[in-house]
Amino acid sequence: EDACQEMGKALGGQGTVLSMMGDQATTNGRDRTTGFNQCMAENFPDIEVIEQPTYWKTDRATSVAQTVVTSTPDLAGIYMQSDSVMLAGVLNVLKSADKLTKVGEEGHIYLVSIDATPYALEQVREGWLDAAISQPLDLYVKYGLQYLQEAVAGQAFAAGPTDHDSRIEEFNGNMMDLLPAPTVTAANASDPNLWGNQVK
Repeated sequence: EDACQEMGKALGGQGTVLSMMGDQATTNGRDRTTGFNQCMAENFPDIEVIEQPTYWKTDRATSVAQTVVTSTPDLAGIYMQSDSVMLAGVLNVLKSADKLTKVGEEGHIYLVSIDATPYALEQVREGWLDAAISQPLDLYVKYGLQYLQEAVAGQAFAAGPTDHDSRIEEFNGNMMDLLPAPTVTAANASDPNLWGNQVK
């Protein structure tokens, strides 16, 4: 949904967008597709979304980008469900098609991704990637282990705010800690708190 909002507002609610889907057999693939699609339908109905599966495979993602970029002259944006799998290939395809321009330049195709890997953050800082939704891998590990230890010790969890700026909510019959996933743009791409800036 955050990726959709960034994309939709940047395009003024108009244009054609490629949605590069992950594997729909995975929870992440389904959620990242459903959230984007529902948000587009509700908030930006005049944006045409071209959906293409990539199955989390780099070669497939590059092939999809190649096909759509060369066959869609009015392409205004690309949504990548994983920058670790898709971003490098997309940038190479755009460059080969002579359609790679920096953020803010005429003819720029808006690019938004999920994960905010170190490579993605570098591309944001250099002006090639508009935005990335940061998945806080460090916090997933930290609190995942904490909850595991607490569960083994017999502790139960209830819905509500946590002591680390998130909320626990019930999701499909399970309690889930909704850790913040900040949107990264040029304004905050160098933030040392982003997990992608902590990787050595």
